[in-house]
Amino acid sequence: MVAERIMGKKFPLEDKHIILTQTEMQIKKFEKHLIVEKAVPLAMPCIEPKIILSDKEMNDSFSNLGQYDWVIFTSQNAFLLLYEYLKKIHKQDQLHKIKIASIGHETKETIQEEGFSIAFTPEIPKTSKEFFDQWMENVNLRGKKILFPRSKRSVSQVPDNLIDLGALIIPIEFYDVLQHDHLSKYFESLVTLDIDWVVFSSPTAVNAFFSMRSNDEEVRHWIFSTGVKIITIGPTTTQALSEKRVPVSCESPKPSARWMVETMKAFEKLENWDYSEDEEENDDEE
Repeated sequence: MVAERIMGKKFPLEDKHIILTQTEMQIKKFEKHLIVEKAVPLAMPCIEPKIILSDKEMNDSFSNLGQYDWVIFTSQNAFLLLYEYLKKIHKQDQLHKIKIASIGHETKETIQEEGFSIAFTPEIPKTSKEFFDQWMENVNLRGKKILFPRSKRSVSQVPDNLIDLGALIIPIEFYDVLQHDHLSKYFESLVTLDIDWVVFSSPTAVNAFFSMRSNDEEVRHWIFSTGVKIITIGPTTTQALSEKRVPVSCESPKPSARWMVETMKAFEKLENWDYSEDEEENDDEE
């Protein structure tokens, strides 16, 4: 009986209205998980990745991938933007000729969906430093030439140990994650909706969400007055909300859409647990 109540109803997110604030591509992947759970996903893309280099700069940087031994992808955006560019210049097959290292389940899955194999991915790394540490421990990188395409906002630091090994790493900041063009129109719609959850997968999305209004207080008032629950993908995003003075309902233990959905489900189950029945059972046992 108790176990049955802990499990709760089969679809604890059923009919829950959940706002997704990621990029449009990330939202599409997240929506699939929510639809299976009979939830109601509401797309509100707050950010969008855009290439910031000129065509000439992109060509100079990426038209000859054959010179590299490895390429590192630490985000889905980095892979997808580069892959789309390579398709545009008809050189996407070059990615099959070099080894790919990736960090995170979502990035790995996205790369594999496009038909590429992953030569190295670490076991549940929490930071980019852990990624590099595990990579160096498991792969001989001495003398290797490594391409590291990344965001202008990337905080990934290349450990000195990698350079000490004699590897040549080429970091190229070729894109930025910017506020979505339609962001200013969202708030008017937001206040008319009955929302249960808001999902945040990055500090950039948090900051963009709050920039819907001229000051944070209006957005903060909406959050507190509606009682909407908030889930984050990890500690960095949670910290961004803390800086906005907004409490987080729960934080995913692993950085993936699937784990975020499972975390929301667990929260709903606990929130709806009938403690009064539990007390009645204790009385019966006595």
